Amino acid sequence: MYKLFIAKKVQKFIASRSPKEQVRILKKFELLQKDPYTRELDIKPFHSKMQHCYRLRIGHNRFIYEIEDDKLLITMFDGNTRGDIY
Repeated sequence: MYKLFIAKKVQKFIASRSPKEQVRILKKFELLQKDPYTRELDIKPFHSKMQHCYRLRIGHNRFIYEIEDDKLLITMFDGNTRGDIY
């Protein structure tokens, strides 16, 4: 199982969501920890300078994270709504 580090910026974004949406996001994060490459989640890799970085879509929200397989670590460093993340 991977460790998930969530940046303060992402924590604030999640806290600003409705309680129902918060639960949905945290459930998806649990799935991500178990298998960061699962097909159950809407994940796409970045094909640019940001190697090893991925985008996770949960409804209208987008989260950008990096996977370090050698350390079993996922670093969630950005999260926002679809129009504001990119």
